[in-house]
Amino acid sequence: METLDKEKKKRTRKQLKKDSAAYLRQREKANARKRKFLDKMTEQQKEIKRAKDREYYKKKKEENKVKKISDMTEREKRKQRKDWKKASKKYRDKKKGLANLISNTPPE
Repeated sequence: METLDKEKKKRTRKQLKKDSAAYLRQREKANARKRKFLDKMTEQQKEIKRAKDREYYKKKKEENKVKKISDMTEREKRKQRKDWKKASKKYRDKKKGLANLISNTPPE
């Protein structure tokens, strides 16, 4: 009985394409749930989560599942640095846009 239920779930679950609107909506919902969960945490709970995340990262690093930049080939280094550059620019633009929005909003 249980195996039939598991098989049904496996068959009914549909893989979404990463560029589809449904996939993006699904990711937005998941991110909102995660944000809400993290916002509700107390400082002590946040510190415990950070410690767990650090341990998880260290474990992955020891198993060589996370590559250090010094261990990468020149091509991988260029790609990684390009990705970092894009992410930094996106972060700065987002931060600048938020500051601009706050400064240009009329007082209530």
